[in-house]
Amino acid sequence: MSTRFRWQVGSDHPVLAGIEELPETPRPTARTRTRFALTRGFIVAYAAALIGAALGGFGLGRWSEARGALMHGIEGAITVETLAWNDADIGLFESRLDPLAPPEWRSEQLARFEREAPKLWSADAVRINPEGETAVVELEIDISSPAGDAVGSADTPRLETRRYRSIGGLWVWRGP
Repeated sequence: MSTRFRWQVGSDHPVLAGIEELPETPRPTARTRTRFALTRGFIVAYAAALIGAALGGFGLGRWSEARGALMHGIEGAITVETLAWNDADIGLFESRLDPLAPPEWRSEQLARFEREAPKLWSADAVRINPEGETAVVELEIDISSPAGDAVGSADTPRLETRRYRSIGGLWVWRGP
């Protein structure tokens, strides 16, 4: 069984009989358009500020994390060198020298170590400036003899600037 509908559109339709014209949709005025544009502009600016803050915070966090890892790595290298000086362990000291450094410089450092160790050697990193895979480190070095007497009181503590290089996550003294 099928049903057929007959559509009537026009002014003779009972619902539309009393209406002469359909009401017009009000058009936005210049004031309404301006208010909408300002609201839309504010929303876009607010969203851009939120995205910028999120990206900036993320970047700052990553930079801080990388800087912390660098500082821990350099401080670890300094601690190992301190142990080498205090225990007169030439093998440990040599492991902290860059294998790619000039051989003359390495020999000079090893000869100095053999001549002067053991010493109560301590160093603190005063300033660390990263430069890619290397870092320029300013150390405050304090040296005393094992008997407790300060060695060269005019020279201790002294500031020394060194370059360190990262090799496989370990920092080694790069030399000149």
